[in-house]
Formats: sequence, C-alpha cells, structure tokens
Amino acid sequence: MHGLDRLKDGVLLSAKFAFPPNSFGYCGKNSFFHAMKRKDCRLLKTELKHFRAHYAYLKLIASENGCFPFDRRAVNAFWIGNKLLENISQKALKHFIAKELFAGKNSQRAGKLANNLPKGTLPHHSFHVLYVNFLSNKVRRNTANYNKCCITSGKILSCGEKTVLVERFSICRKGGRLALGRRKENIVLERAGVRLVGKIKKGDLLAIHWGMAVKKISAREAAELKGCTQRNIGAINGMRAIF
Repeated sequence: MHGLDRLKDGVLLSAKFAFPPNSFGYCGKNSFFHAMKRKDCRLLKTELKHFRAHYAYLKLIASENGCFPFDRRAVNAFWIGNKLLENISQKALKHFIAKELFAGKNSQRAGKLANNLPKGTLPHHSFHVLYVNFLSNKVRRNTANYNKCCITSGKILSCGEKTVLVERFSICRKGGRLALGRRKENIVLERAGVRLVGKIKKGDLLAIHWGMAVKKISAREAAELKGCTQRNIGAINGMRAIF
C-alpha cells in the first residue's frame, strides 16, 4: 500500500476506534461526530488530534518506528497490536509517560506511573486502560469500565438488524488480580446513526470498543490483540500496587 493510502486508511481506522467513547462524551470534541457523518478524512485528522491520549500514543509509536502517526501500521499497533510495539524501549515509554502523555498536567501521578512502569509492557491501548487507568475523570476507574474500554475480540454467534450476539474475551479480576475471561453479550452495530462495520455474518470476528462493533478482524489480528492484552496484564500483575 502506498504511503499516502496508508495515511488516509490510518485516519479512518483511528476514527472508527475513537467513535464509541466519543459518542458517550468521554474523549474528543462534539464536532468529531459531524466529521464522522461527513466521512471527511482531512477534517477527521484535525479532530483526532483533540483525542489527547490517542494521538499521543500514535506519535510515540510513529517516532520510534520512522513513520507518521496516522500511518495505518502505527494505528493498528496501538488499537490491535503488531511488531511496531516491540521497537519501543522501556526508556522511551517511561519518558513518554512522565513528559508527554499528561501534557504537563498531573505531574505527580505521571511521575509515579513512569517510575513504577512494569517491565515488559507494550504501549498498546490495553496498557493505557489497565495501567494508566484513563486520563479523563469522566470515566470511573473500575473493572467494569476497564472491560468496556479495552478493545476485545468477539465471534458472532447470531446477527440482528442493529445488534449481534458475540462471545468475546473480557477483562475481569480473579483473586484481586487482572485476568482474561469469556462472556456472551449483545453489542450494537450502530450508534447515533453511525455504523462502523459493513456486511457481517455468523462466525465473523469483530473488534469491540465500548459495546460497539468497530471492524471485522482476522484470526491473526484477534490473536495479536489478545496476546498484547495478556502480556500487559501479566506485567501489571507482577508489580506492587502503587495507588
């Protein structure tokens, strides 16, 4: 894929994953919704820069891999997972948390997170949810919301017009430690008139964010997503609680 095509494709992929939390008012600006409805790539790129954490991670991944933040490979690394994450050193990740992620705000919390960074973590979306525990105070920091916010993969068991029943991996706690579980639940295909996936059928695999189907994914992508999430869970479970 040509570089410019990867950039456009990456903007649209970023927008898909950004939409579910934005629809609840958690991230980004209200104007993002209008850009989504218009499917205007240039406008979406501008709007996505207002998703502070999202864009900060894309810049980190891009800077350590010699590509642009909205290159599809960088976007896919953050939301699903790929080999680009392995090129980011713990030193770079510590600096990112301490100096860039919080953009000068909450410096004490940023310093604690950086200094106590568990070894082996990847700057994947699951890391932001399960270790950083959100930047915004709009969302309660509890396991139920971590489960909703983490990107998970689910296999379609049955299809409805506006919802599908899936079996997906989930975030839970066992014995006070983070763990992966499995659950069946209905997820929505459309919210506020926006649908992110095309034709789907029983047996398809979906990436899910805040109870909404974001995109169809391959078995390889599903394995990558689960693997990155499990790796970060293992690293976080291996550290002392710091809060």
